[in-house]
Amino acid sequence: MLKEGTLQLHRRLKTYFHFFPIRLKLIIILTSLVLVVALALSLFVLQHEKRMLFNRLDEFCQFSVKTLSNTIGGDLLVKSDAQILEAVDRMQKSGIKGLIGIRVIDLNRLDLSRQGKIVVATNDPNYAPVDTAARIQDEQLAEIMNLTHFQTTESADTYEYYYPIVIAQIQIGVVKFIFSKKVILKPIADAQYIFILVSAIIVLLTIIGIYFLSQKMVSQIQNLSYAVKQVAQGRLDILIPIKSSDEIGQLGRDFNNMVIGLREKFQMEKFVSKTTVRMIEKYGGTLELPQKSEKKEISVLFSDVRKFSLISEKHSPEEVVNLINIYLDLQAQIIEQNKGIVDKFVGDLIMGVFESDSHEKNALKAAVGIQKAICSLNRKRVDENKVILEVGIGLNNGPAVLGRMGSQDRMDYSVVGSIVNVASYLCDRAKPRQILVTDHFIEKAPGIFASRKLDPIPSKGNNSQINIFEINYECEN
Repeated sequence: MLKEGTLQLHRRLKTYFHFFPIRLKLIIILTSLVLVVALALSLFVLQHEKRMLFNRLDEFCQFSVKTLSNTIGGDLLVKSDAQILEAVDRMQKSGIKGLIGIRVIDLNRLDLSRQGKIVVATNDPNYAPVDTAARIQDEQLAEIMNLTHFQTTESADTYEYYYPIVIAQIQIGVVKFIFSKKVILKPIADAQYIFILVSAIIVLLTIIGIYFLSQKMVSQIQNLSYAVKQVAQGRLDILIPIKSSDEIGQLGRDFNNMVIGLREKFQMEKFVSKTTVRMIEKYGGTLELPQKSEKKEISVLFSDVRKFSLISEKHSPEEVVNLINIYLDLQAQIIEQNKGIVDKFVGDLIMGVFESDSHEKNALKAAVGIQKAICSLNRKRVDENKVILEVGIGLNNGPAVLGRMGSQDRMDYSVVGSIVNVASYLCDRAKPRQILVTDHFIEKAPGIFASRKLDPIPSKGNNSQINIFEINYECEN
């Protein structure tokens, strides 16, 4: 149950961590790393220093306690407590750091009244005095009676060092040095405090450094995110400033290159027919474009400006281009509004293709819409004393072939067939403001607009006749 609860807590923290801002994630991760490294380093260094401290303390104590033991051995044997006290007092006053007391314990095996007696006991003034008339406990006496070498013990507050006093290979007493743990370990405590202080300063500097570093990083990411949203909304006039040469800077450069590529593609699409664009989109997941053509029932619209050559002769090329673009743009919009595709522009001529259901109806509505829109535009231009253009339109429907056409390096995706040729032929024969259609077209789109049958016209390339109709619509002068 505890393990399951721990796992759930881990998953919950992991989930929350995913929602943290990048800046906070960096602060948490790097701060944790710094703390772990500082803690591991401090533990290693402090343990090493502690071992060295105790090694030096052991060496010093062994030397000191052995020296004192050799000095007072004879005095203890003859029970000269005053001489022992003088030697111990000199040792106590020698300034040994952390030494808070020295004990000399008599282990006279012949005089039981002195056996276990604390003969001399000196104390640091900061500690409570010791009763020299006291005796050590029997359990401790049994331990030190058999003491043959230097020995160390540890209590809650002190470190105690024992060394036997031996004469003629007979143990007659024990010297005991008592050291304060607090004093001995003070360098370690000071070092630990310094480590904590230094670690806190490093963590603080790390947080400050990460904050400003991440501020720069996050600001670049935010700029990139904002730019991506703008591009998603169709804006291609936006580029982000590059402020670094790292991975984020490279990402910014890649984004700018992508936007430039999209601009080029956007501009290029204006010079490519919609049928070609749709074909590329359809097969965009493959490197190879379709090799086969397809046969479909479609309607084709041709619209051509009348008497354009006369107008071109009277105006500059710039004026002619601006003028023709106004009328071509108007016609292209109407074709697309009626579910058609602008297949191509050829000078002042526009070709539209209609593939959807009821394509005859859509094509006819587009043709009438073009003529009405041009009539409306011309009325305004006449009032403004501007040059006007008028168009003739030809419509036809039937089977046509859609496919790739051209060379390996320059090709288009367009429609070919006799219906295309007939529609173009009708456009050539149409007068200004006139819409000509074939009888086959009228059969597929009856009753939408009134029509009037005209005299048949000869077909191109053979002796047959084409039955044609003129679409009637209202267009005020």
